[in-house]
Amino acid sequence: MCKYEKIPCKIIFASTISVYGENFKKEIYDEEDSLNPKSPYAISKSIAEDFLIKEYKYKSWIMRLAPVYSDEFILNIKRRSKIKNFYYRVGNGENKLSLCNMQNISLVLDAILEGKVPPGIYNISDAQVYSYNDLIKISKAKSIIIIPKIFIYLVYLIGKIFNINFLIENSIKLLTNNTYPSKKIQKYMKLSFNLFD
Repeated sequence: MCKYEKIPCKIIFASTISVYGENFKKEIYDEEDSLNPKSPYAISKSIAEDFLIKEYKYKSWIMRLAPVYSDEFILNIKRRSKIKNFYYRVGNGENKLSLCNMQNISLVLDAILEGKVPPGIYNISDAQVYSYNDLIKISKAKSIIIIPKIFIYLVYLIGKIFNINFLIENSIKLLTNNTYPSKKIQKYMKLSFNLFD
């Protein structure tokens, strides 16, 4: 794009909340927090963010998306509430998490294109924080398997012993609160869609 003088006036990059990494001692992640990406996916997003901040800071909008869902796309809900044909929850199901309705992403894109949001880094998540019980509720599960937290903690320890990042990350997600507030973007606009719409 540089070679042919086609650099756009606005660069909107879809990143991920995974760039923060997972941490047992942290429950709320905002845009000012240091990054600790662990998976290849998160590392690649972090590298791209660094490039945009270095080269195009004043024309870049970096959207760190919480797990995305819509009526048609429920993969990120299923993977947190269902194994094969069985619904599950860990412990009492009250751990908190952030999700992002796809329609909220559309609202953000429109606001950026209309010049209502200054360049910068933004967590994009629903205004509402959810629990794992909420995921079970919207799935209308008739029966669920309750997995004791101690079992997931053992999975976490196995991941640590054998350095299996997938087990470590997902165990932390299931055992702790992981929220990514979108307060910064909501200074400029309202994210009105949620899981119960």
